[in-house]
Amino acid sequence: TRTDEKTEASHDAVSDKDALEHAYAQQAPPYVLDLLKDLNSSKGSGRSQLDGKFSSLMSRSKIAMVAFNFRVALLQATSYMWASNEINPLYLLKGLIRLPSIKKAEKYSGIALWKSFGNYDINITRNMTEAIKGKSTKDKLVEITLKGAEWGDKITWGYLWNACESEIKSTTDLKVGTDEFNQTVAKRLREIIYRTQVVDSILTRSPLMRDKSTAVKGVTAFMSEPILRYNMVQSQIFKTIQDSKKLGIKTALSKHKGALTRVVGVYVSSVALTTIVQSLVDAL
Repeated sequence: TRTDEKTEASHDAVSDKDALEHAYAQQAPPYVLDLLKDLNSSKGSGRSQLDGKFSSLMSRSKIAMVAFNFRVALLQATSYMWASNEINPLYLLKGLIRLPSIKKAEKYSGIALWKSFGNYDINITRNMTEAIKGKSTKDKLVEITLKGAEWGDKITWGYLWNACESEIKSTTDLKVGTDEFNQTVAKRLREIIYRTQVVDSILTRSPLMRDKSTAVKGVTAFMSEPILRYNMVQSQIFKTIQDSKKLGIKTALSKHKGALTRVVGVYVSSVALTTIVQSLVDAL
């Protein structure tokens, strides 16, 4: 009956909520609900006229900081090292031997194509209207000034495609160059990008970065990458803590020792590399 269906649906909803709370604590259901609201654009901005002016000013200041900035362009490439938290560094080294496969990555990988549309780490994005109708003269000039950062990403992801090709070639029997091979490489690239690279979209941004309030936007400006890096380390620590409750601290530490060492090592190495690159550019 209809009543039974409603009761069953209600039971399933409660069960899902309980399952989320059991696995990820009481903060999980609100997190999922908040994400669904963002996906459906049902939050409402609630911005005042002053908020709009401040957002416009902040956007222009970001452009001014990134435009023709050689340091930013080079720093985009340092994110390549973070991929070693998800893929064997040997494949990353092999990926650097060849020229970056930029066109192939954008052809087979939806997330790589999305990034190429101008959704950069700096939160300066092209909206759908611009993508359809084209850009004004001013927008074209601004885009030229941001080419350094754009190509820093394109080259990095092109090399990541090479690394994924090397991995798939070594771990599967798929014939190189076939559509099935390329689709498998694209799937692997997507996994690595979502877990280690900065992409400006709802599904890849933290709740804090999705907040539309002016104050939060001001605080989190240029913080996409640091927050992602923090979450990578925090996620591994969280997994270890969860297992420690079931298996005991010693067993959990033994189980996750390699992963913890790896993510901390990658973090420290990345910070060191970033500092070196910044220092060299500043010296120049």
